[in-house]
Amino acid sequence: MNATKIIFNSGDRFRVISVDNQIDRLNIYVQSTQKGSVCPNCCLVSSKIHSYYTRKFNDLPSFGKSSRIFLRARKFYCLTDECPLKVFTERFDNHFRSYQRKTERLQARLLNIAIEAGGKSAERICGEFSIPVSDTTLLRIIDRTELPKSDKVEALGIDDWAIRKRERYGSILVDLATNRPIGLLADREEATLTNWLKQRDKIRIISRDRYVVISEGECQ
Repeated sequence: MNATKIIFNSGDRFRVISVDNQIDRLNIYVQSTQKGSVCPNCCLVSSKIHSYYTRKFNDLPSFGKSSRIFLRARKFYCLTDECPLKVFTERFDNHFRSYQRKTERLQARLLNIAIEAGGKSAERICGEFSIPVSDTTLLRIIDRTELPKSDKVEALGIDDWAIRKRERYGSILVDLATNRPIGLLADREEATLTNWLKQRDKIRIISRDRYVVISEGECQ
């Protein structure tokens, strides 16, 4: 079977040039097949090529080995005379985002593992599945993830967590209908929680731990 059909979906505009099967890693060399790209400044499509360059992305493991994609991307001339961006790098609708070193599908898997297992535990789990990643990287992925909107939450769970044990604590807020986090507070003090609750008047049920300050914030 064609390697392109295995690695990408039928609608993806990429072509696998070659695959280098090393002892502990698969190197996959990929080329874009789209005819042009949109200028990020003036939003007009250009197909006039300026130069080529290579981007590297870690991807999901294959056959027990870590995978890395070497993407041959392009730079284009902007065809708009008034545009200050004379040359721009190729943009893609999926898989490969700007300023990233991991594919979108790998980012999604790492996020799910990190949310379920935390930092150190998630690092060990990823290592077992041939995904080399540190606990700090996993925590950064969580930190950069946009939380779900909390405007329509009716049942809320509140718990505190230690930023630095016995010295500094934060609060996590969970939508009990979906069991998904919807907010993080910088501390566990009454005023902070009160201000957050005042902006969400649809909340009718609150589940909390025994920390007394939380109950005081609910009553405000």
